[in-house]
Amino acid sequence: MMKDESEWNVFLCHNSQERLQVEEIRYRLQEQGIKTWLDKYDFEPFKPWQDQLEEVVENIKSVAIFIGSSGVGPWQDIEMKCFLDEFVSRKLRMGLVILPGCSDEIIQKVPRPYKHFHRVDFRQQAPSPMRQLFWGITGQRLTDHLQSKLENLVSRKSILEQEIRKLEQRLDEISSSDEELNPIVKPVIDWLNSRESIAEKCGAVALEKFPKLKQEVKRKDSLSRFYLEISTCLEFVSMSIARDNIIFVDEPALLPTLADSGMYKFASSDLYEEAFKLIKNRIPLHIDISVKNLLEARIDYAVSRLLIDARSFSP
Repeated sequence: MMKDESEWNVFLCHNSQERLQVEEIRYRLQEQGIKTWLDKYDFEPFKPWQDQLEEVVENIKSVAIFIGSSGVGPWQDIEMKCFLDEFVSRKLRMGLVILPGCSDEIIQKVPRPYKHFHRVDFRQQAPSPMRQLFWGITGQRLTDHLQSKLENLVSRKSILEQEIRKLEQRLDEISSSDEELNPIVKPVIDWLNSRESIAEKCGAVALEKFPKLKQEVKRKDSLSRFYLEISTCLEFVSMSIARDNIIFVDEPALLPTLADSGMYKFASSDLYEEAFKLIKNRIPLHIDISVKNLLEARIDYAVSRLLIDARSFSP
């Protein structure tokens, strides 16, 4: 089944002779959160290409027509004609992208309906062609987009820090209460008190298992957030065992917590899943078997909530 068409921001219409240059631009667009459609990666095998192209044509938000040293290719020409009606009927965002090495003579050979489209010229350095292309695709300047993204991250960081402070306060209240901890439970609580170290060690091992995802986390500069979220989740597990109650999403005072899907987007859900599997494997042998079973059940519960929310949030 084809991916949900609503996720595509831009169709990369190109001559296959220019694929390497187009793929480099595609990578740079994706770094800025742009969802690109490129036939090499996004055509579903064994399904008629005509049907898939028709689905994309009806739902794509913008089209970048790449013109390079090889001119317009025959397959590219078919795609361009398909999008032209959409350009007229629903004011589809559509423009030419001139690649390095393309001559003015080749540009003159572009079919007449497209010659007067706005151009982003990668043969020039100013204005920045990548910024111009981003603006053309989204209707938003890259600087405005990055500022908005920064403000959103700062807001989420503030929310997470506030929640951690609340949890620390609750833990202090539990620790200072007259009610003594069950002696059988105490060893596992003591172990979970080193949750920062556990989170970092198991998180690091999980990252090593997925080299590509590790690079993604590093590129997003979210390594510390990834470890922090694992540690925060263990904090909830510790509290639930200490109180013998699952409190992850049951108490409104603790929101936003695991119920907030936006809190768990600093790494792939595969990495979270692997990290908590490693944590379960490292539960000390001296812990009572009944408490060990309880701890594993609470971790499974937490991870199931985390993964459901993280996957539902993923773009």
